[in-house]
Amino acid sequence: MTNTRSVNRRTIRLLSPSTLFVVAALLTSRLGCAPLPPQNGSRENDDDLTALIAPLPRVTADRPDDSTGPSLKVLYVVPTWAKDRQRDTSGEIARHVFAQNEWLASQNGGFGVRLDTFKGALDIGFVRLDVSKEVWASWFDQNLAPAAEALRRLGWPIGSGSSSNGDDLYYVVWEAFAGNYKKTGQGAGSCRPTIDGQNAGYRMVGIATAMLDGSPCPLKTDRFPFHGDPQAQRAWFGNGGTSFIDHTLQLMRALPNCTSIESPRDGESYVVPGTNGPPEIRGGFIRDLLQAHDPLAIRMPSAGASTRPALDPDHWAYFHITNDRLARTSCNSDASRHPMWDDKPFDRRGFRTLLRSSYDRPDDITGPQVHVVYAVKNGTADRQFDTNGLIERSIEHMDRWLFEQSGGTGIRFDTFKGRLDVTYFPIPVGITTSAGRSCAGPPCPSETDLLNQYKATGKYVEGKQYLFFYDGGITYTGGPGLCGGSVKGPASFVNLDHAIGRTCSFIPWFGAKTSDWSVGLLMLHEMFHGLGAVCNSPTGHSPDPTDLMYAGAYNGSRLDPGRDEYWGNTNGPCPDLSKSPLFTKKSAPFDSPFPM
Repeated sequence: MTNTRSVNRRTIRLLSPSTLFVVAALLTSRLGCAPLPPQNGSRENDDDLTALIAPLPRVTADRPDDSTGPSLKVLYVVPTWAKDRQRDTSGEIARHVFAQNEWLASQNGGFGVRLDTFKGALDIGFVRLDVSKEVWASWFDQNLAPAAEALRRLGWPIGSGSSSNGDDLYYVVWEAFAGNYKKTGQGAGSCRPTIDGQNAGYRMVGIATAMLDGSPCPLKTDRFPFHGDPQAQRAWFGNGGTSFIDHTLQLMRALPNCTSIESPRDGESYVVPGTNGPPEIRGGFIRDLLQAHDPLAIRMPSAGASTRPALDPDHWAYFHITNDRLARTSCNSDASRHPMWDDKPFDRRGFRTLLRSSYDRPDDITGPQVHVVYAVKNGTADRQFDTNGLIERSIEHMDRWLFEQSGGTGIRFDTFKGRLDVTYFPIPVGITTSAGRSCAGPPCPSETDLLNQYKATGKYVEGKQYLFFYDGGITYTGGPGLCGGSVKGPASFVNLDHAIGRTCSFIPWFGAKTSDWSVGLLMLHEMFHGLGAVCNSPTGHSPDPTDLMYAGAYNGSRLDPGRDEYWGNTNGPCPDLSKSPLFTKKSAPFDSPFPM
């Protein structure tokens, strides 16, 4: 059915286009492989939206919270001289917050910022602020510390100082004009974001929504065009009103228990674009150094026509940092590590697992164990396989097969609070993803390349065996493509995007039956290569066509049927993997919370 070969023990599957079509059709009909969920926030979150904008009576105090942990609390503040437009009860503020949090979730594996809700609805506090126009205008001169203090006196405990890094963040919609801002030469009277409470150490950001003459500025409530072209997506940010995304992330860079936080290019002296001041040293967002298609970059309007907005796309400055010197720094201003991310997925209907993390979480067990990594090529669309349940279900299929074939032995997986710990690893820009015709070794991405990049970030843990689910594909000048690979060592990988022509794209994530071939069993095949199975073969493959370690392994594969090559082989020349500390007797195999 298939023609296979191995080069350096890296499994390569070769199929003709006609064979590929037949196999794909057969597997689709026989295995009933579930379709992939919509990617990057494209699913309609109407259940969340409906709940979030449900009208609540106006209140002047914080209601009981639905969840624990730091959250983003929202206030609607109307000075005594301003018109009350009731944005807190009309749903306008809730839609505004929802639309921007929805996009943030698309960048973070489906998890958005934890919002302060009451019975599912956004809890918006109302404040009638007794202040004159003149005093208000002066409050926006350099910072909003007086405004923050005024809200604190009215019972809203807005945190300040480094000791409040883990506390709630306040997002304030001011029914008022923005005051004087001498730092940039902007005068009073316009609608624009208000962030300068941060400069005074207050955990408060927001937006002014009225002009000097009292005329209103609408809040941005339209949802991000996930299915639109890149130009339309960038225009969504260019229309203004996305201060929730911008300024919330700025405050979330202040990580709890980090009193001295490093920043990108910290200590360089230069003139901040858009200011009238002299050169200065900044430790905040270095907007002029970011990629043009980053929404936080000054240069975003000049981004190329085909580039889609993405947070810190090179992952070196502030979000899921895996590149440059900050990848190896614990207090590195990585906003993805802040505890204010929601511990529940933004789309409650989607299959999701643990909150996305680009760091190895604390282990449930000690000693040797298998750690799973979702590695995404720089510039590749993030398909969120680490959080939508597909990697976890493939791992369940792998362990269930081994448990049944071995009579009760399973894999010691790295878990956190009982759930599979999958590390999100945006591959640094330095890795190459192209090669010549064979694509059998460097510079083609392999488990060695991926492991070396992972080690360079400082995240590697001695004694762990790493399984890389690589997403991004391999570009080469013809010839076969790698479905996966491993030489003897602490890492293995499978190529989720396969290669040009998608040579192995027929392989389902998991099978309808334990004996069905799957991405999970392919990964187990590669993992066994890494542990030295079938060492007496120049290709690392078994000659038995029913063996998992056969070069063309497929449905119905078995675990070392003769128990004479790599499992229970008491007298063989190769390691007996059944005695590896990575395996253990279990009462049941790994069980994911997702339906198989």
